[in-house]
Amino acid sequence: MNMDPSVVTLLLTNGVIKQVFSEVLKRRRVQLKDLRESLVKTPEFKPLLTVHRNLGQTREEASATIREQAAEPAVQEQVEAAVQKLKGAKLIEERAASIKDFNTYYVTEDGLNAERELRLATTL
Repeated sequence: MNMDPSVVTLLLTNGVIKQVFSEVLKRRRVQLKDLRESLVKTPEFKPLLTVHRNLGQTREEASATIREQAAEPAVQEQVEAAVQKLKGAKLIEERAASIKDFNTYYVTEDGLNAERELRLATTL
């Protein structure tokens, strides 16, 4: 499969989309709420956050802060926009649930091929 050059550009130039794709790829399938919670820990999402983690927080407090961060509208908008672009490029698919947070995203065969081609292209 030869990847569409616009997909390559999208993955190489947009850090948020690249991070969302990497997370879905790494997990093979992930629910939207878990995707957002894992992404708020990455540098691409730090500028969007209004709630910040304190160094002295207990594990439970830190988990609550991460859930708060993941629920921030800016984070939700960025993740959902990235998901839509990746779905449009056919790199991921969605299995819808009755509650949006429980929609599950998984990598497609095209997504696996794209990841392989990108890895080969970036190592040359």
